[in-house]
Amino acid sequence: MSTTYSSGSSSERQILTTDLHHKCTASHTGTSASAPLAAGIIALALEANPKLTWRDVHHLVVRTARKANLKANDWVTNAVGRNISHSFGYGLMDALAMVNLAKNWKRVGDHHRCVTTYSQRNLRIPTSDQGSLILVLNTDGCRHAVQHVKYLEHVQAQITLSAAKRGDIEIELTSPQGTKSTLLQPRARDNGRQGFHQWPFMSVFYWGEISYGNWTLEIKNVGQFSGWGNLYEWTLIMYGTEEEPPYDRVVTKYLDKDDIPVKDDIYESFPTSGSEEISSEMEITLTATSAYYDTEVRKKVTVVPTRDYTDPMDSWTNKHQFSGSTAVSTGWTACVTIVFLLFLRSAL
Repeated sequence: MSTTYSSGSSSERQILTTDLHHKCTASHTGTSASAPLAAGIIALALEANPKLTWRDVHHLVVRTARKANLKANDWVTNAVGRNISHSFGYGLMDALAMVNLAKNWKRVGDHHRCVTTYSQRNLRIPTSDQGSLILVLNTDGCRHAVQHVKYLEHVQAQITLSAAKRGDIEIELTSPQGTKSTLLQPRARDNGRQGFHQWPFMSVFYWGEISYGNWTLEIKNVGQFSGWGNLYEWTLIMYGTEEEPPYDRVVTKYLDKDDIPVKDDIYESFPTSGSEEISSEMEITLTATSAYYDTEVRKKVTVVPTRDYTDPMDSWTNKHQFSGSTAVSTGWTACVTIVFLLFLRSAL
């Protein structure tokens, strides 16, 4: 889900920490270094707000982790505007940002679980020269049931399959809003023939997205001399909430020098605050909050009603655009403190 510092190559700096016999070490490495860092950051958030649940902590991590200078070729932006990578999750954990967000955090809604099973079974997985097996499963997120899931958290594809060589199997899952996650990569040394039995492949790539629509599962048999394969069962298990989580319209943008937008057609979404209806042009205040220090800067911008934007989320009926200078210094994030999805006309 996220990343903390550990160790790179032998020539790079490692973690400095205490050692035996009242000494220090500058060569602490691996998950033995990174996991305690994550635990310490979470402990600080819990100290700031002892009422946080494990799911609240996950939401805080997703919202405050940042891409920073983490280098990977698989960074993508999901449908709600968050950067995520198979290598680094949502990015580097930020202790101060997480603590500040935790202070006034409102607990997320009840945890729901929606289960939908693909109707067909015993399907052949093609060999590598014959393409892939592509299955489309439509769901309404158990909309009329107690376990209604509209806003996603964790998603699982529970799969039973067999293959001549299990390591040749690659599995990808694409959400209704177009976010693709690799659930299983090929593994050259996995020669198993027993396959998987009701194995729950999990992804957090879709966090905050809407569950409704067509989910696409693609299974590839990528081996050079791949043999047979069969999919016996696929069940989609979605975890999340019926109501929108607090602040889930926030898209955190850290304006590092390599991440400053250059186009003028950037979409951003912001948190709700107040319920006033905007029917004509008016001036509002843009608040920029430092990701690193408990400081704010305010900037006035103009909000103008518009009808030419199609909202991908049918529950957001009020659509407005704002214009004006919205330049924010490096290291700051910006949010508009009124309700509505906004269309950002100028680069941050």
